[in-house]
Amino acid sequence: MNTSKLPEDSENVCKSMDFNKMLTKMSDETIQDLYDAITYIQFHRKRFTDFVLCSRKEAEQPTDTTRSVGYFTYGESGRKYGYFKHIRKLTDIEQEWLEEYKECCYYYGQPCQRWQEDGDADENCECVLGRECGSLVLMELDEESSDEN
Repeated sequence: MNTSKLPEDSENVCKSMDFNKMLTKMSDETIQDLYDAITYIQFHRKRFTDFVLCSRKEAEQPTDTTRSVGYFTYGESGRKYGYFKHIRKLTDIEQEWLEEYKECCYYYGQPCQRWQEDGDADENCECVLGRECGSLVLMELDEESSDEN
């Protein structure tokens, strides 16, 4: 959907719309596309961090409430340095998620939905499978780590 054509006050415009009437006129495919878009936006809004690519020097900066330790990444995308820049101060559960599902956080800024729902999903997500297969490996920087690994 091209949001550049929405009026500035689109929320008030939407409140005046009869969504039931609109939806009954839509095809099943259009309704599914709308549902997928809404699901994506709702998931994306829950993110609590973003992975920032940077130099090693910047990645080595001290951890605080706005950023994580530095990381060295390698895999399909090559070798890079970075850190997680937090959107807000992390809650205890978000801190646990970042430690346990850092590959998900690298891609989405939060764990995949399956880990948020029950934390013990039957199957791994693509992010965790990528870690296991070596397509994305995130390693905390320390004195001994280097880009020669």
